Amino acid sequence: MAIEDGYFLAKELNGIDAFDTDALSAALQRFEDFRKEHTTAVKEQAYFTGKIFHHIPAFLRPLRDFIFDRTPFLQRNQGDGTMQQTLKQMEFIDDGTAITQSSR
Repeated sequence: MAIEDGYFLAKELNGIDAFDTDALSAALQRFEDFRKEHTTAVKEQAYFTGKIFHHIPAFLRPLRDFIFDRTPFLQRNQGDGTMQQTLKQMEFIDDGTAITQSSR
């Protein structure tokens, strides 16, 4: 996600005069508004995963592992879900334009 942030931040700041505080503030706000939905979804998914892996009582861990090993639950929720979020962001890569309302 840091690499994605770097890409989209650079894309948005490209051509902005760093001394023009209004333009700089507007560009940073567009960047934040654009990334917020994606980063929130990834953060929530990571929180969910952390709860499953690190906060489940010890006596339930074998059951958790049994389910993860024998069902598509983990792949569907973690592997596929995260990939779909990333692919959604990639739609905006390499189009050569800044992030705008119309590109969302």
